[in-house]
Amino acid sequence: MAASRVPLTGAPCEDDDVFRDIDGQPRRIRKFGDRRAGEVLSRNGPSPYQEWQSACQENAYHPFQSEVDFHIGSWLKLENISQAAIDRLLTPQVQPYISGVDSLSNVSVQFVKLLNLSFKSSRALNTIIDCKLPSDGLPWTRTEFSLEGTAEKCIFWHRDLLQAIRALYGEPRFASVLKYSPEQHFCDDEGENRIFDEMWTGNWWWRIQVRPPPSALPEGATVVPLIFGSDKTLLTQMSGDRYGYPIYLTIGNIPKAIRRSPTQRAMLLVGYLPTNKLEHLGLKEDDARAARQRIIHQCLSHLLEPTITPGKKGIPLVSGDGCVRMCHPLLGAWMADYPEQCLLTCTRSLRCPICNIDWRQIGNELNGDESLCEDVYRHPCALRSYNVLMKALSMTAVREPFWSKLHLAQIHTSMYPDILHQLLQGVLKHILDWLGDIVGDAELDRGFQTIPPTHGVRQFPEGLKNLQQLMGQERKAIARVLLGVIAACPKLKKAGEAGQRVIKATKAMLDFMQLASMEKHSERTVLLLRKCLLEFHANKHGFVELGARKTQERDNWICIPKFHSLVHYMWAVYEGGSLDNWTTSITERLHIDFAKLPFRHTSGKKDSTTKEMAMWVLRRERLLDFQSFV
Repeated sequence: MAASRVPLTGAPCEDDDVFRDIDGQPRRIRKFGDRRAGEVLSRNGPSPYQEWQSACQENAYHPFQSEVDFHIGSWLKLENISQAAIDRLLTPQVQPYISGVDSLSNVSVQFVKLLNLSFKSSRALNTIIDCKLPSDGLPWTRTEFSLEGTAEKCIFWHRDLLQAIRALYGEPRFASVLKYSPEQHFCDDEGENRIFDEMWTGNWWWRIQVRPPPSALPEGATVVPLIFGSDKTLLTQMSGDRYGYPIYLTIGNIPKAIRRSPTQRAMLLVGYLPTNKLEHLGLKEDDARAARQRIIHQCLSHLLEPTITPGKKGIPLVSGDGCVRMCHPLLGAWMADYPEQCLLTCTRSLRCPICNIDWRQIGNELNGDESLCEDVYRHPCALRSYNVLMKALSMTAVREPFWSKLHLAQIHTSMYPDILHQLLQGVLKHILDWLGDIVGDAELDRGFQTIPPTHGVRQFPEGLKNLQQLMGQERKAIARVLLGVIAACPKLKKAGEAGQRVIKATKAMLDFMQLASMEKHSERTVLLLRKCLLEFHANKHGFVELGARKTQERDNWICIPKFHSLVHYMWAVYEGGSLDNWTTSITERLHIDFAKLPFRHTSGKKDSTTKEMAMWVLRRERLLDFQSFV
């Protein structure tokens, strides 16, 4: 959605220049000139494609015999055809498959000879991909962890993180678009109104480059912001409870439009975290949950360990154009939903994983403040035991978090807002439930059913009652017409001032959602975000007055972490650019290619499923790399 075409439900500002300013290219760019950030050390670094050319001088498609041979093999592997189906096509069959034909043996033999294929079975094709392609890909490693005090074994399949960083940083396809130093963009010639879109336009990268000693980066350093994404997903269909836990990596030097495109392959799968349930160990629910959290942190510590020294001292990396720079891979951001954020930051549920606001104030328009927790630190029970202390501080019992040794890592500020789960599937869902309580589900459905046909607007002929498992696109379609539905509701009109407050609060939140979804922000649009949030909090009590949410604490009745997370949206734009950089819809889409499809091509055996998924992904990546080369 273009920044200048955001369809606000009601203009929160009468000045249209707020959106016109960020339309098009920035009028002024201030580049980071201190300490020679992104300095080139040499220009003779080898490109991976140059190394492959030496092995493929005579035949560009080697080890395949011809272009047709390569494209047939690629099609068989990339179109998700099963190995059994490939064998039926290439291998002579004993049993007839077509009525009236004695055997298909001659057909298979003639097919292979006619196309001059270098493989005659799926196993032979796998051998070519595994052993003969010039691209080795990123090999997988199996690491076994044991749960302390038990015989439980947890298997972690992962890749070398430094190799993954080298692959992303040195990809020739990205050489012309990589950014090696932060910038400040402005939409005016005076440099007073900044623009925030890409990660390098935010304050985080700039602040890392100008840190004072002793944690300062050396002169000429190139920051490589590591952006991770992780989320547990269901693998089985219809029945079964098999889960996958993929973790993805990309770098902030790559533009967000490329990072978000699955076909660009700018996000790499770097591991499958273990999904042990630990039910058979006889542990209490709290103890089992704490054990699972410690396992995840132990695995992530092992995965990120190779980046500790390079983050401090730097490591020479070769970009796709052959330039060598001294790079420092640092944890920059983590794309995760709320439960995942709590797990990674060691924060207890129903608390904020970003700030330390007291849980009793989580429903108000406040940021965290140290003074709110002084009574907790002074509590005498906080010194009795480790578990009591962690509970008093709203932390989980993870003694060694994975981020404790990472250089310049601030895990709480690495947790950026998630538009998909916090706004579309969180805040909007709650508002729809409250409106249903006030006007009735039947009346609300009737309003959606009577929406006239309009270009670009989805119709709801049966209302919302029959919609199950709404996705992000459906939620967006609902938000686009929700204000018109409730503005014409007779019950809200009869409710007088309370009904008007409900409409104003809903309008303010819909405006907030549209503004937060913009692909480019300025300082003025960030102020509009804050204005919409304040307007919502000023009118939210209309829901309680009309019976939408019953509570005895009128002043703090929205004790919902997803509503509190909205206070961090403005800060997040200033720190890391526009919020579409971090939405988990990116990782949700990647689950199809790296979790669900690989699982369907496995044997289904619990002991070997993850290994088979890893090999399926590796072969696919090797073919795609070779396809880019030829």
